[in-house]
Amino acid sequence: MLERSKTAMRKSLEYIDDVQLTAASTDFFLTNGLPNDYMTWGLYVEVSFRDVVGTAAAASVIFGSPTSFIERFEVSGNMLGKGRIAVIDLSGRQMFQYARFMRGVPSYVDSDNFVVGAGAVATYDIRIGYILPFVALGSIAAERATLLPANMFSNPLQVRIRRGGAESIAVNAGTTTQTFTAYGSGAGNPVASVSRIVIKEGLGEPQRAPLLCQKLRQGPFPLTANLTNGLVGRLNTGNLIGRIHMQVGVAEQDAGQSGELASGSFANLARLYLKQNANFIRNVRPRDQMVQAALERGLNLYGDATMLAQGIAGQTTGILLGERAGEFLFDFCPDGNLDDALNTVLWAQRGQNLLINADATGLANQQLEVLTEEYSAI
Repeated sequence: MLERSKTAMRKSLEYIDDVQLTAASTDFFLTNGLPNDYMTWGLYVEVSFRDVVGTAAAASVIFGSPTSFIERFEVSGNMLGKGRIAVIDLSGRQMFQYARFMRGVPSYVDSDNFVVGAGAVATYDIRIGYILPFVALGSIAAERATLLPANMFSNPLQVRIRRGGAESIAVNAGTTTQTFTAYGSGAGNPVASVSRIVIKEGLGEPQRAPLLCQKLRQGPFPLTANLTNGLVGRLNTGNLIGRIHMQVGVAEQDAGQSGELASGSFANLARLYLKQNANFIRNVRPRDQMVQAALERGLNLYGDATMLAQGIAGQTTGILLGERAGEFLFDFCPDGNLDDALNTVLWAQRGQNLLINADATGLANQQLEVLTEEYSAI
């Protein structure tokens, strides 16, 4: 018999429940919460709905549409020794982009030509598969070290999902109407189907991971002024930081929006710096950082362009095949070794700050979104 590797994991996908997303900008919860009886790798959430666009075509399609339909994913709970903690707190688009950057392949999206057709008058049945990893992606060892521990929460974890409204995937023109119902039906509601990915170990395997992994959003920070090595924002310290994912773009200003981007672009951000007070940690051109991090992850940046019937120009917005406009990643653990994480545990005691500085040309409504992946001892 072959000896089983100590880094192997028996991952098991288990359906939990559906969440009916009956109204816009309202928080909905997994009815009985997320069980904590096994070590958990993460969640797979499939969101499905029908959007009927009537009267007139949409004025514009939101950047990242239709992944922008979900305004918020939050997984949180009361953990022994840590109190109330959030494991994940991100928008749907941020979660989709981050998982795609880290895994090297995107999750599932079927927009039913909504993006290609620029929101023309029609009926669209849309599905989006969101991966919500609780672990640090990059290597089996890193994943094993950051599995969400079993039996460490006082109650089942809370899974909160908030969907967008009539203009969460496209901005309406003056007479445009959008009606959201169940997938494939003119009635019912959009649905989020939640499954978990748990680890079912054999006898003698370790049952506790040493690190808690959190993925949290910070900002957005405005980039509306001209800057030369100027302060954009301060990031949280106190944990190990493995990755910092950023997105720069212009926020949608339509009245129906809640912080989504109208566009993503590097055009107005010439240089970006990560600093420990006055000391430089990173000093990069954002587009170069995007390319370097993408190549490390094995991402396709049009090196072998995929030909579409409509052509690339037909994709008027959304997230194009291979496109990462304004999106980049600082990966302190590119080889999956968490020992390389940026250690900010004692920074606050020493009067040290983690700063974002930039050389930027100010643009109205331009902002920098930040997602941090952080690790702390359990």
